[in-house]
Amino acid sequence: MGASTAEATGSRDLPWYPAGLPISQPLHFGDYGGKPMQPIWALLELTAVVVLGSGPYLWLAKRRQAADASAALPCRLSAGEPPPLASAIRLPIRRPPRRSGSG
Repeated sequence: MGASTAEATGSRDLPWYPAGLPISQPLHFGDYGGKPMQPIWALLELTAVVVLGSGPYLWLAKRRQAADASAALPCRLSAGEPPPLASAIRLPIRRPPRRSGSG
């Protein structure tokens, strides 16, 4: 287009990808398959939303449950006192056998 006259001075061929846009438009906007396909796709999309939304919901619920459980634990440790489980279980200390010989 000429700047002073506003007339078309030349044109270029379009690249290959704009030719594919009209092919993908019905798929993108959901106007293929007619009216019977629209409720089916709407149901499938709602199912996808529920599945994708339930993951973070369950993760947050599990995280809250773990936080509540750890807050309910008694905290009676003082400095130098072993944890309750360590003082309740007395395990024998195994020592490696001595080697005989000068080696």
